[in-house]
Amino acid sequence: MVATAAFGIGRTSSDVAQYAASDRTGGLILVMPEGEFSYYQNAALKPEDKYEDYLVNDLTKDVEARLPAAKDRESRAIIGISMGGFASVKLALSRPELFGFVGAISPAIDVCGRRFSIKRTGEWWRLRTIFGPVGSKVRQGSDPFLLVQSANPSAAPYIYLTAGDTEPLREPDTRFAQRLKKYGLSYEFHTKPGGHDWNEWDTQLPGCFESLFVHLKPVR
Repeated sequence: MVATAAFGIGRTSSDVAQYAASDRTGGLILVMPEGEFSYYQNAALKPEDKYEDYLVNDLTKDVEARLPAAKDRESRAIIGISMGGFASVKLALSRPELFGFVGAISPAIDVCGRRFSIKRTGEWWRLRTIFGPVGSKVRQGSDPFLLVQSANPSAAPYIYLTAGDTEPLREPDTRFAQRLKKYGLSYEFHTKPGGHDWNEWDTQLPGCFESLFVHLKPVR
C-alpha cells in the first residue's frame, strides 16, 4: 500500500502517533525530524547548517526509499508547532510544489521582523546567524509576511493556522491570517483558550488532522 506522509516539525510532547493509525487517507506515515534551533532554514551566516535542504531533500528521499510513501505533493503534508510552524508556512509559500497541506500551530510567524531586545540578546544573535542581518535579502526571502505577497493562490498548499488566545503570538498570527485572506490563499484560522504550551497545542491537533484528512488526497 502506498501511504500519505505528514512531516511533523517542532519538538513534540504529545501523543500524535495516534493519528498515524487512521486509515482515512489510505494510511498515514508520520515523520518527526530533529531541527534543533534552526527554524529548519539553511543558515545565512553558517553555510554548513543546511536544515531546509536536509528536510526537503535528504529526509524526503530517505522516507520514500524506506517506506511506501506517495511521492506527489497532494499526498504529502507538513505540520509544525512554534518554530516548526514558521518553517511549515515558509515552505508552503517558497516551495509550494512540495506539500499539499500545511499545518502551522502557534507559528513564530513574526520571527524575521523581531527587533533587538537586550533581554534576549543571545537569541537575537542566533536568529541573525540563521536569517542574516535585518533588512538583508536572505531575511526578506524568509519572511512569510513578504512571501505571501508573491504567492500564487492556485499553486499554494492549504494552510491550517492556529494560536492560543492568551499567547504573545496571537497578534502576529492574526495579522498573518488577515494577510492570507487579502492575497486570496486558501486557509483556516483557529484560536482556543490557552498560551504557548502543550495544553493549548493538544486542543488544536484534532482539528488540524481533521482538516488534513479533508484536504490531503486519499491514497489507495
